[in-house]
Amino acid sequence: MGKFSVRVVPAQPPKKVAQKVKNYLEQLHKLRGSPNKLDIKIFRDGRPFLSDHTTVNYQAASRAISRVWQQEPDLTRDGAAMPVAIALEVSAIGA
Repeated sequence: MGKFSVRVVPAQPPKKVAQKVKNYLEQLHKLRGSPNKLDIKIFRDGRPFLSDHTTVNYQAASRAISRVWQQEPDLTRDGAAMPVAIALEVSAIGA
């Protein structure tokens, strides 16, 4: 069994990327002529999250984090998205 993840960036539709990866893997498997079975499962295909850190909501969250943890928040992009961040964005601005 093999397992890997693919990180998408804003403007890349996760379902489309997943289908392209699946098609590519199936093509490679067929070309190899392997007697092994290829079974591809997609466990999650969430969209990426990227937002403007200069907005009022971001600044309020930044101040709250600073107050609670006594340090500035780290705004490093890491390629992972938390579903709750996307849900909050959608509920706040209807994205």
